[in-house]
Amino acid sequence: MTEKADNLANRCLKCGFCVNQCPVYRELKDETYSPRAKLRLIKAYRDGTLKDDRTLRKVIANCLMCEACYKNCPGGLQTSDAIAEMRVEFRDKYGLDWKKKLLRAALGDKRLRKLSAYWARLVYNNFISNIPMPLDIPAGALSLKNIPRLNKALSNRAAGGERKKKAFFFVGCVDRFMFSKTAEAIVKVLNATGYDVEISPEERCCGMPMMISGDSAALGKSARINIDLMASGNYDAIVSGCPTCIVALKQKYAGIVKGDAEYEEKLKKIAPLMSDFTELVARNIKDLPALKEIKAEVTYHDPCHLINSLGIFSEPRKLILATPGVEFRELPGGPSCCGSGGFYHVYFPELAAKIGKKKADSIKKTQAGITLTACPACKLQLINFTRSAKIKTEVKHIAEFLSERL
Repeated sequence: MTEKADNLANRCLKCGFCVNQCPVYRELKDETYSPRAKLRLIKAYRDGTLKDDRTLRKVIANCLMCEACYKNCPGGLQTSDAIAEMRVEFRDKYGLDWKKKLLRAALGDKRLRKLSAYWARLVYNNFISNIPMPLDIPAGALSLKNIPRLNKALSNRAAGGERKKKAFFFVGCVDRFMFSKTAEAIVKVLNATGYDVEISPEERCCGMPMMISGDSAALGKSARINIDLMASGNYDAIVSGCPTCIVALKQKYAGIVKGDAEYEEKLKKIAPLMSDFTELVARNIKDLPALKEIKAEVTYHDPCHLINSLGIFSEPRKLILATPGVEFRELPGGPSCCGSGGFYHVYFPELAAKIGKKKADSIKKTQAGITLTACPACKLQLINFTRSAKIKTEVKHIAEFLSERL
């Protein structure tokens, strides 16, 4: 954590700039669930004024960790760090529920992660997706009938080739095991931009789902394996098509390895090389070949971790506008959360669905035939709610859109 929870609570000005930017508050209209109220409750708990922690546990659980509060805070307070700290404390006090234990088991072990993904793909593609579903069968806030067929797991590759630059591609769980065509598109675009790309079979989950769940203590081994992988080669760039992975690697790992001088030094050296896909390609856009023209109306959804945590706004738009023939249409109301929030939609499906439906309504208003985003979890959420609303738009990762134009 960058700052202790009670310090953040003491520094909160209670100005309210965060309140109306919070997607949870927007739906509930209950001050108790606003970011500033969460900090005040944490302070009361720390001071001993709040004796019973049940209210605080309920409130801090209901947070998307989207960091819209941080982006709109005049004091730059990272309220999500305070919430994560409290989740760790309550995890130590009460343990994990069965869903989080299952998550820890599936994502914490490389072999189990691969095996779980294989069986999920086998069962879903061969049975569930082939059964006509007149009814919506929920999977959290999602509907099984709206989940696309899962791609075959991504194959690993060495960064051999004659290109001048070399990139380590941190794929992430979703694009490695569900949307591998997105990962292949990322490789294609990076190759076209002048990078040989390496994909390691030893990559572990970035750990953000566990960190958000308050289970960061489980990440020590996986984080160090990932750091070793990224520090082992003479890379010009470390890139991911998942902004959440980059936030974990670049911003959160410092807290995981704090006090371990060896890994602090390794992370310090490689952190400046870490970039989101859109950031890296936009920075090297002069090396990207001319893109094929397409006559299409295109809109774009800003992933929360990309815009709020990493501060990346113009780069994806620069890439979209580099495509001849595109008519770009901003979403009405500006950037906002889609409601995915990692596993938030599993624990709070009704709220996640309300947020997701509002995002789908915004997309509908643009009348765009193509909806782009830069996050695999957002992509899944947008596919679900645009299909549910019968909106005629094709949802893609921006890498897929660019690779099709090469």
